Amino acid sequence: MTGSLNHGAHAENGAARAATTPTKGRLFGRNVLEGTFRAAPDEDLFLGELLVAIDEATGRRYLFRIVDVTYGTEHREPGWAERVAGTRSPSFGAVVPGYLSPRHRDDPGHGCLFAALGSDVVRQPRSVRRAVTEGLRSRLEALQKLLPGRSAAARRDKALVTLAGLVGALMLSRAVDDPKLSDDILEAAAATLGRA
Repeated sequence: MTGSLNHGAHAENGAARAATTPTKGRLFGRNVLEGTFRAAPDEDLFLGELLVAIDEATGRRYLFRIVDVTYGTEHREPGWAERVAGTRSPSFGAVVPGYLSPRHRDDPGHGCLFAALGSDVVRQPRSVRRAVTEGLRSRLEALQKLLPGRSAAARRDKALVTLAGLVGALMLSRAVDDPKLSDDILEAAAATLGRA
């Protein structure tokens, strides 16, 4: 189910009443009993708050109660390189074009949180920035393991440059309104950054 979520809903006489402005974000769920809402970092979500989700495909409304709030946990998920490369045994040469694919660019709701919200994180509380930092370190470690070379310092530097380039290229490819320029950004970055 994907759709919008009306923020600030609360129960009144047994019925939910939605706030007038919907929260911008994306709702993910395996079934109607469980769902995850990815919100912008500046959204205020509170434990116990009731939210009304509207499934854009069917028009159905669902009532959710917030039972947990976490920051940046997507970055700590194991298997990032495997998911990006699309294989169980990823190589550096497969991770770069996988990350810089048109599919990843065109699906920001399921893609990299760094590219989607990175510039907004600087204005967030320390707890949010700490979670993002942990996620960044996790991705850097994954890239370092895929890079050749004896020097750990050289592999770390290459991983830092690569991750910064990947995120920047993805952000720019999403920002422009010219499809050819967007594709050119992805292709040029993949060709340059993919050299191990």
